[in-house]
Amino acid sequence: DRYRQRRDLICDALEALPKINIRRPSAGMFLMIDIRGTGWDAIDFAWKLLEEQRLALLPGEGFGKQLAGHLRLSYGASDEDLTDAACRLSAFLQKNG
Repeated sequence: DRYRQRRDLICDALEALPKINIRRPSAGMFLMIDIRGTGWDAIDFAWKLLEEQRLALLPGEGFGKQLAGHLRLSYGASDEDLTDAACRLSAFLQKNG
């Protein structure tokens, strides 16, 4: 139940952001964020996001070629950390998206 609540918290926050897409997972503790609409390569996006916002997300390429253009986010963190992550990603997209 706790992971479902965290999943819903982060998915609700990210669904409102422009140029990215998410598919709400039915199970697990990871969310794949499709950033192809930003025009960024996932590896470059992840490094720039870390540099500017101190938010670490993993490029999807490490999980297979089919996940190129995606970032992996764990929603095993606290509600506060997930809300903060959504705010940092939003700020990054506003500046760089």
